[in-house]
Amino acid sequence: MTHLTWPDRILDRWRTHSARTAGKSAQFIASIDDVFPGESRRADELLHGHYRFLGEERVFRGHPPWKVNEASPVWWREVHSFEWLRDFSANGGIAASNKARELCQTWLDSRHNEIAWRPDVLGRRISSWLTHASFIMRDADSRFRSNYLASLALQIRRLEKTAHRGPDGEERLAAGTGLALSGLALARSERPHARGLRLIETEVRRQVLSDGGHVSRNPSALLYTFTELARLQAAYRSVEKEMPSFITHALDRIAPMLQYLRHGDGRLALFNGASEESSGTIATLLRSSKTDEGLQVPSASTGYQQLKAKRLIVCVDAGAPPPGPFDKDAHAGAASFEVSVGQERLVVNCGAAPKHQQDWWTACRATAAHSALIVSDTNTVGLTPDGGVHRRAVPVRARRYDSGEGLALEIHHDGYLKTFDIRHTRTIAVASDGTGIEGEDRLIGGRSKPFAVRFHLHPSTNVSLIQEGSAALLRLADGSGWIFMAKGGRLSIESSIYLGVRGEARRTEQLVINDTHSGGESWISWRFYLSGQEHHE
Repeated sequence: MTHLTWPDRILDRWRTHSARTAGKSAQFIASIDDVFPGESRRADELLHGHYRFLGEERVFRGHPPWKVNEASPVWWREVHSFEWLRDFSANGGIAASNKARELCQTWLDSRHNEIAWRPDVLGRRISSWLTHASFIMRDADSRFRSNYLASLALQIRRLEKTAHRGPDGEERLAAGTGLALSGLALARSERPHARGLRLIETEVRRQVLSDGGHVSRNPSALLYTFTELARLQAAYRSVEKEMPSFITHALDRIAPMLQYLRHGDGRLALFNGASEESSGTIATLLRSSKTDEGLQVPSASTGYQQLKAKRLIVCVDAGAPPPGPFDKDAHAGAASFEVSVGQERLVVNCGAAPKHQQDWWTACRATAAHSALIVSDTNTVGLTPDGGVHRRAVPVRARRYDSGEGLALEIHHDGYLKTFDIRHTRTIAVASDGTGIEGEDRLIGGRSKPFAVRFHLHPSTNVSLIQEGSAALLRLADGSGWIFMAKGGRLSIESSIYLGVRGEARRTEQLVINDTHSGGESWISWRFYLSGQEHHE
């Protein structure tokens, strides 16, 4: 990667600051805390020179990470964001404090590539430096304090000029948060604070939908948005200042939707570029925001539906592709679904990979990487190679109803109407006692085409064919057993991959029903039920 430096005139300006001038350029008036819990274990890795972000690791012995010659853009983004300071803070020891300060000093003494000065990275770094300042400056000498404050002041001024140019989505929120927090923690920062709030309010209106979902339909993007707003909420509380009402209103809308998109393990469902994320982090954020996250969202304009009975949760993508420019991580997963039973995941989508892992990133976006029906190995929407959607299905239609034995959902999508003149309807019903799921996939119209119904399984689930290959036994990690049966088509077990934890590929398996649609009407019915429960064919 070519190393482009911050403009020399800015660097020279900082380097010629006297300690006295630097001290006046930024002064702390309040201490603000990080709402994200750090991991002491990760601090131990960093202390030994292991820098691992999104599955990519670099090891440095005796020199800082800024000296590396080659790394992916997402690795650079994470290392320059300094959000790993929270892990040092979680450690809390003198060695961790000294190492954090040493890394900040070597960063101040170095020149950096253009990623370090991208508005979103700059905003994240400013937020990190502000929220962990007391930890970093513990036992620091006056020279370090002056340099640290001088650099903060100049970074804030630069961000004021560039924040509005950041990428669409959560990245622009990160830039606004950096500016807004500076106004709460530093003296004479009213102007960046006001600019940051204006930017955040504009982006919240663009990105947060009426039901609390994110316009990108990416649950991880929703979590990040919630995190930035919760960070601001905590900062206002710590300085005892009144918070703008739009932040409160946004948090109150997002919290129940975030809860709605969680499985029984407390982690997120895997749709449209999302990763599982940390259950502890999500729970901490929901608690700290003090919002009513328990509220259900039975008709989500974001396009997600949840069917829940006892310990059984079914999350369904019943929405159309997101609009541009928020479709950069969009997947072709129309009518796909996931299932969890208590703490265990049963049926999953394949997840998402960082974009620098191009092959995995592309594969995970395809319809075949989802627990969905696919016709002739063709995606339900056209996916552009660098992100985005170019062939959109008409809006997906969904209807919830009571089947008499539990909740049911009927989904219609026309993702194959223009390409094959075929309409697809999927019905999913959950037994009220949480012991079974029944489904049906129906194709209508068009020409003769092969199709498959895929059910990707979580890596912790063991699967084997039974009853001469007409059914499958699924054994979850908690020891419980589930039976899968289907009518129509040919059942088989195929290999699959799971990237629920971003950057970590795990081998797994999938149940696949193959058949041929001959025009007119074709259907496949299927069911999962708890082993030992009475069932009827």
